[in-house]
Amino acid sequence: MSAPAIAQGPTPSPTPATSPPSALTTPANEALAQAKKNNKRVEIESMRSESATFYANPDGKTVHMEMHTQPIRVKDADGEGFQPIDTTLVEADGVIKPMAAHGGLVLSAGRDKTLLKSQAADAVAKISWPSTLLEPRLKGDTATYPGAYGKGRDLVVTRPRPAFSSRSSSPSGPQDRSPSGCL
Repeated sequence: MSAPAIAQGPTPSPTPATSPPSALTTPANEALAQAKKNNKRVEIESMRSESATFYANPDGKTVHMEMHTQPIRVKDADGEGFQPIDTTLVEADGVIKPMAAHGGLVLSAGRDKTLLKSQAADAVAKISWPSTLLEPRLKGDTATYPGAYGKGRDLVVTRPRPAFSSRSSSPSGPQDRSPSGCL
């Protein structure tokens, strides 16, 4: 007697051995791995912003964020990265402006009456001076307009973060009570 025939389906092909899915390769994950390997924190540059810096901690699991209430850097000219704010005043394109700072505030390069001009979107605001300003002396974040208040009385404009401020100076020293303020 013969045994009944048993139907069999096609033989499945062997499945190739696969490795479990690995963690996504991201700049943050790479920084976490590097921080753990070096046992020191590593900046995650792709997460950098105008007012925040992110670091991968040496434990390889957590991230530290340093947040500032005001910008500490500005976008590069190409818009791809950041550079530290630098309020050193320079003459460029016929105006005085900071090397790297926020906003469209510019100062007069002299030979006109417009002390300060600000441009945002389609609006322009100007602060004019009653007389033609002489070419300013530049030192760091300060522009000094000689004789702007009269003979021997200079207008001193400083570009700290985030705006401009002004004061007068004269040989009479601190007792001088000329107008001053933030522009």
